[in-house]
Amino acid sequence: MTKIGQLKTQEYICNYLFCNGKKIYIFLNGSIGVKEFFLEFKKYKKKNDGFLLIDMPGFGSSHLKKKTKKKITKIHVEALHKVILKEKIINFSLILFSLSTVYLVIMEKLNFFHKNVSKIVFIDPSLNLSDLVWSKKISKMSKPEYLNYIKFYKKNLVSIFHAFLFTKKKYFNICNNMKMFDNSVLYQFNQECIKILKSKRILSNLKKTKKFFLFPKSKKNLKIEKKLKNVFILRGCGHYIFLDKPKQTYTLIKKYAR
Repeated sequence: MTKIGQLKTQEYICNYLFCNGKKIYIFLNGSIGVKEFFLEFKKYKKKNDGFLLIDMPGFGSSHLKKKTKKKITKIHVEALHKVILKEKIINFSLILFSLSTVYLVIMEKLNFFHKNVSKIVFIDPSLNLSDLVWSKKISKMSKPEYLNYIKFYKKNLVSIFHAFLFTKKKYFNICNNMKMFDNSVLYQFNQECIKILKSKRILSNLKKTKKFFLFPKSKKNLKIEKKLKNVFILRGCGHYIFLDKPKQTYTLIKKYAR
């Protein structure tokens, strides 16, 4: 049974979906990503498997109550940690999509994650600065330019989002939640991510944890396949692999992240 959960602190409200099970999979989204991204996992998971889907503060249905000087990435990992403790989750597999890879840098400093993350599966991950096309574009804008761009982006998000999909299926529920992101949180988050990827090697974090990689087929990703171990290339899909090819995506996750 899926539980609708909420974590409240003085700084933020964090909403999530949790299903308990013998094996728990925690799915983390990239920039402005939402918990609805991975809802289809319910259809493909094994009967006794559980999951945690979460809207990070400032994204989707979760929000920061006030402006903060703390780093957004740290707030996100703190919120995740508190939700995991609240739901008494231990020994889980971590599924990292896109820009959620930056959270590993903060997790590296917390013994809890070293002890409890059993496997990591990366889905079309952001590993280098060259992967941050959208983030770098936003970071170069002046404040008025950024606000005008975001206004346009939110107004046209449905068509923009679906243009990136290979599938003809419509995901209005995802788009409706994505539109709710906090403009200032997104801007700060992107700035932090650029700094992290500029100075840190993402894959050097949680070194002892076994890692697997899912990429859509492209010339760039075929080169990556030669550099990394445990790489799976899926055809007929784009950045949102789990929406274009849900069966193949979740079959690989169940097989290698157990």
